[in-house]
Amino acid sequence: MTTIQQQFELLQQQFPQYQLVPAWGNPHAEIMFIGDAPGKDELIKGPFAGTSGKFFDQLLASIGLRRENIYLTNVVKFRPEKRDPNKKEIMAFNGLLRAEIAKIKPKIIVPCGRIALSVFLPEFKISEIHGQVYTLMQEQHCFQLLPMYHPAAAMHNGKMCPMLKQDFLTLGDVWNDLD
Repeated sequence: MTTIQQQFELLQQQFPQYQLVPAWGNPHAEIMFIGDAPGKDELIKGPFAGTSGKFFDQLLASIGLRRENIYLTNVVKFRPEKRDPNKKEIMAFNGLLRAEIAKIKPKIIVPCGRIALSVFLPEFKISEIHGQVYTLMQEQHCFQLLPMYHPAAAMHNGKMCPMLKQDFLTLGDVWNDLD
């Protein structure tokens, strides 16, 4: 079995034209946030950086969390130029994402945005199920899935901000109810 680092290096060889951004966070985290792909600030500063990263930190603080408490990763570990990751790219990185989930064993996974949601529940739209909790099983690991809008999307569309704040309150409740 290849390690996460080995998979990461193999993917860097497969996509040499891109700078890959590794996941970051607490290896014992109960909560894993998954974005779609790194933004331009994340290429330098790591996952969930820049202006939306500051907003993300405020949302975490609103429920008593800090980055040190969580694990952050992306579906695709590079930033596609002016487009969303395509299905081929998502599939290429799927094994790495599953390995991260298997290693961290989070009790709660928060897919941020429609692309991250599609990895778990491809038949649903984020606008229809954000803030709802689902119990899923992946490779003998049971976890709660709580889809949310991505903080960057909420920053671009002010109507999403109250919904995202409410979804974080739901996350706080789910987190506080863990055994």
